[in-house]
Amino acid sequence: MNRRERRDQQRRDRRAAKPAALLDEPPVALQTAIAEAVHQAVRDVFGAGTPKHGLCFQYNAAGAIVASLLTYHPSDTGPRYAVQAGSLALRSMPRTDPELSVVFDARDDGVVRGEFHVWFIRVPPGAPVGVLHEDTAGQAVFVDLAARFYPVWAAAYGGWEHPPRAYVWARWDDLRSWAQFSVDPAATAAVLTSEGEAERLAVANRALAILADQGAVPSHTTRALESLLQKADEGTRLGRLPGTGWHRTSDGVYIRG
Repeated sequence: MNRRERRDQQRRDRRAAKPAALLDEPPVALQTAIAEAVHQAVRDVFGAGTPKHGLCFQYNAAGAIVASLLTYHPSDTGPRYAVQAGSLALRSMPRTDPELSVVFDARDDGVVRGEFHVWFIRVPPGAPVGVLHEDTAGQAVFVDLAARFYPVWAAAYGGWEHPPRAYVWARWDDLRSWAQFSVDPAATAAVLTSEGEAERLAVANRALAILADQGAVPSHTTRALESLLQKADEGTRLGRLPGTGWHRTSDGVYIRG
């Protein structure tokens, strides 16, 4: 091995050894690409006339898979992102009516009533797998790929006075003035054991294919995910994602290994 090869190897070793705690969120360009790919994938899987209500689970359950796979680092002990469900309150008209909020209240069997919201959250580095991660320091990262529909949902309440956004990918401290995400353990367990497994895998696979076409997915990741759609089409519970090293635990959490 010559000097240049040794230097390149040392650089790769340093990158591989970088602690997960020091890794930042994906760059905005990749966040946007993921959000748009998942949106197009939902339209491809469910049809262009897809209703703007009731698909937050498909958007964000698939989004969590895509984001975790595309940001995987060898130092990770589990998926970067985990699905959560619960209540959502949006201050829709802060200038006209500061007290008005669009609310999905998941308490007291909200899932049964169809009143809940689904998003995904960045798993704190080193946190145990399968734990609902409550934010204790105001630094948790919340992602909602269904945020493009906030104005539609708010229309019935009088309107939406915020700039339109295709997605939310932000820390709690940057959201809490206008958006409140409250995780509910019962709601989360219910959505993770629902019968939408094949659908969310189909959306995730389609989104990854779109991203691969755009050059946003490394070739080794693309090859590892070639059989994902076939698995989804079987309509079975996930088990292992073939060729990826990722699998789903009994409590609905995706882990690698």
